[in-house]
Amino acid sequence: MPRPRTPWYPDDLLLQIQQTLGALADIEFRYETERQRLQASDENGQVCSRLAEELERRYQAEREPCIRSLTDLQECLTNVMGLQAPGAIG
Repeated sequence: MPRPRTPWYPDDLLLQIQQTLGALADIEFRYETERQRLQASDENGQVCSRLAEELERRYQAEREPCIRSLTDLQECLTNVMGLQAPGAIG
């Protein structure tokens, strides 16, 4: 009878990755929804452009912490696996 696979990384690391990806997916969905709503609006060109710029700034500001966290988690996972990070000199 085959033995159940034992994960080779800490459980909390997987949970952190899942939570971060979930948060990033929420941000992406919210951005796309708001962008589509803005494109379909009757706002004049100048107002629409200003709103689109604000939407983009907010999107980038919300997204940045998730990307930073994913980068940190990737580094942690690489260390746990005993692998060299891509682009690292060693």
